[in-house]
Amino acid sequence: MGKGCRAIGKEGEVMKYECKITVLETKCFSDLQEQYLADPKSGPCPFFKPGDTFLLKRTPQQDDFYHLMNGKFCGEAWDAVSRYVYTALQGGSIMKGWTNDYRMMIACCNDGTRPVIFKIERIDIPENEEEAEWLAKQNFKNTAKTPIRGEPIQKPVMEDQQSEMANSQCPHDAGFPFTCQLELSSSGFPLNS
Repeated sequence: MGKGCRAIGKEGEVMKYECKITVLETKCFSDLQEQYLADPKSGPCPFFKPGDTFLLKRTPQQDDFYHLMNGKFCGEAWDAVSRYVYTALQGGSIMKGWTNDYRMMIACCNDGTRPVIFKIERIDIPENEEEAEWLAKQNFKNTAKTPIRGEPIQKPVMEDQQSEMANSQCPHDAGFPFTCQLELSSSGFPLNS
């Protein structure tokens, strides 16, 4: 799904997303702890262990993002990863052009002497056969030739194309079977991408 798009089915339902966070590694820089910390023997992060996983949902019944995972996550780590979690839960591209799958990001917490490395993944949940078929055909991979952040992904849309785009298939991904909800500025650039 391109930036600025939401999968809207024929009945108006929105494709659902979850976010999976996996702890890949915990690091400890004892030399920096000895030099700079009040407790020079602090050691590695006591909160996370490699292999820990968290599955976040954002539904009317369960909003893990808004409730900051109900205390199941370190506050400093949450500050570092929450932007990627929010993007994933909204169905966005977490890191197009940077990681080898734009639904995934590798990030770490802010603790400079004992950082924790996280893998954050958008989980697409098809709600019907049409969505499942569409997902099966998608290529979410990035390569070294994929444009990186800051480079334009789409050319400006001319004024005469704006009304045509409003009810057409998504301009970001050919063959997307849903209506694209793309707001355009007066100059033709997407407002929500």
